[in-house]
Amino acid sequence: MRSLRRVFLPADYAGGDTKYWEAQWLEELRPFGGITARLLQAHLHSPSLLLEAGCGQGEVAVGLAALGHAVIGVDLASEALTDCRRRHPDLPLVVGDVGRLPFRDGAFDAITSLGVVEHFEAGPITILQEHRRVATDNAILLVTVPARGWYRKWSDLLNLRLKRAQLYEQRGRWIGLRSRPHLESSVKVRFHQYEFPRRMIQRMARAAGLEVESWQPFGVAWALGDSPLLTRLI
Repeated sequence: MRSLRRVFLPADYAGGDTKYWEAQWLEELRPFGGITARLLQAHLHSPSLLLEAGCGQGEVAVGLAALGHAVIGVDLASEALTDCRRRHPDLPLVVGDVGRLPFRDGAFDAITSLGVVEHFEAGPITILQEHRRVATDNAILLVTVPARGWYRKWSDLLNLRLKRAQLYEQRGRWIGLRSRPHLESSVKVRFHQYEFPRRMIQRMARAAGLEVESWQPFGVAWALGDSPLLTRLI
C-alpha cells in the first residue's frame, strides 16, 4: 500500500466530502449502458435482490430494475437521491453509508459497487467486508475501481520517480504516492481516490473474505482526457 498511487483534488473541491458528490451527481446524469451494462448483464443471469452501493443518481439501479432485478440503491448523497426519486418514484432508495450499510446480514443476492471503494483513504477492505456481510453466501459482488494505464504509469515514472516530486499536477488533480510525506505546504489539496494495481485489489478482496472469480480491464483514460494526444483526437 505504501507505493499506491493517490489522487487529490484542490481543497476547495472538498474531494472527500458528501457535498462534493452531491454537486457531481446533480451535474452529471449518466445513463445506464456501455461496458458497465454489458458486464452486469454477463454476470447477473437471473432476477435477484440486488444492492447498488453508492448509487448516486440511480441510473444504474434503474437500468438493472429494467432487466427484471429487484434493486435497492443506497448513497449518502441525499439530494441526488431526491432528484432520482422525482424521476423514478418507484425505485427504492436509501440514504446510507456504504461502510455501515443499514441492512441485515445476507440480505442480497448481488451487489454492484461502481467507482466507490477507491474513495476511502483508509482503504477498501472494510468497505468490501461490509458488502460481504450483507451478501448471501452465493452472491455476486461486481466492483469497479480505477487502475493505472500506460499513460499514468509513464507520468508517474517521470514525475514521482525520476524527478522525485512529492506531487505533480495532472488535469487539475494532484498525484502522489502513499509512501511520500503528505504534501508540500504550498499545495492545498484533499484526498480523492486511489488507483490500484490489479494484483493489489485482488489481494484486498481476498482479505475481505471474497473469492475473486474474474476480472476485466477496460480503458477510460481517453474519455477522461489523460493523454493530451488522445484528448486532441476525440
